[in-house]
Amino acid sequence: MSAVSEPQETPGTVGFLTFFALPFTGVGLYTGYRLLVEFGSGSGDTERLMLLAVFCLVFGGAGVGMIWGDRYGRIRQAREESLKRLHPDEPWRWNPDWADGRIRGGNRALMFVVWGLALIWNLLSAPMLTQLPAEFAQGNYGALFGLLFPLAGIGLLTWAVRATLRYRRFGSSEFRMDTIPGSIGGTLAGRIETGMKSQPDGTVTLKLTSVHRHQSKGRNNNTSEKILWQDEYRLTGADLQHGPTGLVLPVEFEIPDDCRATAELAPGRRDLWRLEASAELTGVDFHTQFEIPVFVTEESASTDANWPAESRFVRRERDEFDPADSPVLVRSGPAGGIEFIFPAGRNKNVALALTVFFLIFGGATAGLTWWLVASDMPIVFRLFTATFPLVFGLVTLLIFFFTLDAWFATSRVVVADGVLWTRRSLFGGGKRREIAVKDIAGIKLGIGMSQNQTATQSGKAYYDIEIHPTIGKRFKAGQGIPSKREAEWLAAKMRRLLEV
Repeated sequence: MSAVSEPQETPGTVGFLTFFALPFTGVGLYTGYRLLVEFGSGSGDTERLMLLAVFCLVFGGAGVGMIWGDRYGRIRQAREESLKRLHPDEPWRWNPDWADGRIRGGNRALMFVVWGLALIWNLLSAPMLTQLPAEFAQGNYGALFGLLFPLAGIGLLTWAVRATLRYRRFGSSEFRMDTIPGSIGGTLAGRIETGMKSQPDGTVTLKLTSVHRHQSKGRNNNTSEKILWQDEYRLTGADLQHGPTGLVLPVEFEIPDDCRATAELAPGRRDLWRLEASAELTGVDFHTQFEIPVFVTEESASTDANWPAESRFVRRERDEFDPADSPVLVRSGPAGGIEFIFPAGRNKNVALALTVFFLIFGGATAGLTWWLVASDMPIVFRLFTATFPLVFGLVTLLIFFFTLDAWFATSRVVVADGVLWTRRSLFGGGKRREIAVKDIAGIKLGIGMSQNQTATQSGKAYYDIEIHPTIGKRFKAGQGIPSKREAEWLAAKMRRLLEV
């Protein structure tokens, strides 16, 4: 590959972000100056000194961080533009890490980011703790809601400590690609060099996910993700090898030809691919992830010819799903044929999460309503403030229905006498839908609901079994299946019954 000269910034150019950061930096410097002056003069106003320290650290840190980020971003953009000119038809080469096929995990960066968030949040919320006792003494118990901010700070600190312990124990893993890039309609192959020194008691889970990410701009910045495709498999101790830094995890995924490639679609919209590895261990669990390149290519290049061919991981046949692991009951129907019964509450983790959200939003609605009724504010302000418990109440009602569905909804699919019919019911009843077997074009899997990636859990797809008629709209014969292997097993069983 041709050498890429170090990109240079245009002399005298300053990014917009730097101009935006100057007021923050100025406030930070001024409050720092006032803090030194008042502290040096022996000021006994501890609360004022604390506020000055918070303003100095928060505003000054934000300003310096934005200036550094602006400069780094412009250098990175210049480097990317140089690579684009050199490799206009190979977008995976625009990222130096992708081009070399050596992608580092994000554990180290995550540790610093979380510590930054935790420190800023706790600095901002600390003065609130000095105000709450006085509010309670005056009978303003609505100020209890102010405790939510310090509690959130404790949560952030806990997250930061765990991220630090994980980094100290495992370091930063590295994914070395044998195929550059991963190929749509082909494979993604390579190995993850980890810092795990000993084999876990259980298995190591490898997961590959295609995600569409949408980052909205404006008054309410929001980032949402939709899982487009996902696959995973587990490694046992016999599959693991020892490398220079620890255990080596062999990676090989087959990528269907109807998946989307890595792409920047529009401002704030992009399709990306994420590779994750995780294992449950005593103490801190192992987890690492990588954003990887997956494109439409004619061939994939080897990254390391010295990696012994006999050491390459040859993926076993896909593990057969054990029907005993499925909560779905498959049996002979009372009137003949075969029926599939999807029982209520089979996804307990989802149901419990919805219940927690319902209690949180329900408690917030009740608290806001009580505060509004007990408040002596003028009627005009009451009418304006009433929108908050109203919005929270509507969200609570929506979550309540989802919670009921997760705990109590059942589905039934029956194949008998040349007909397939389905019924989904909540506390009995439910609309029945049926179709003649001869009118079914096929049975496919689709991703229904999905669990977005958060600070404590990876993204997870739940699968629906879809009936595709020769004419008309497709409909579901079972939904919310948490395991892809289970969904494939159920769909294959239905296909055999229908012979489609």
